[in-house]
Amino acid sequence: MRTFQIAYSPQLTLSGARGRIQSGLEVFGAATKHTSLGPLINVSTVEPERAAELAEQLRLATEETMQFVPGFISATIDVSTDNTRVVNYAQWHSAEAHKAMFEDPSTREHMGVCAAIATGFEPHLYTVESVHPPPNV
Repeated sequence: MRTFQIAYSPQLTLSGARGRIQSGLEVFGAATKHTSLGPLINVSTVEPERAAELAEQLRLATEETMQFVPGFISATIDVSTDNTRVVNYAQWHSAEAHKAMFEDPSTREHMGVCAAIATGFEPHLYTVESVHPPPNV
């Protein structure tokens, strides 16, 4: 069984997340400033023939468990065009809410299933530094 170790990197930035940030942003014209929301970006490597399986397991984990964890905002699951990476972009109200998610045995069970499919994974928690929607035309 694989263990999960999350690297918290508040100095890293995330730009261009238009439409994904639901709350907690202070808007200044077309741009926004730093917020304490905790987006998790987990890039999993996977054998190409198992990419769809991993994406499906992440979807199930989100629908059956994650969305009910206090502090969860949303999740987006993407598969690279070469089927070698699956990205889970999950938003949490705070880093503390994300950390607390690990206390739930059902979330750990789902993560174990996903870890067994992936050949590797690299999760990092970020802060939102700015969001830039297109100007109103």
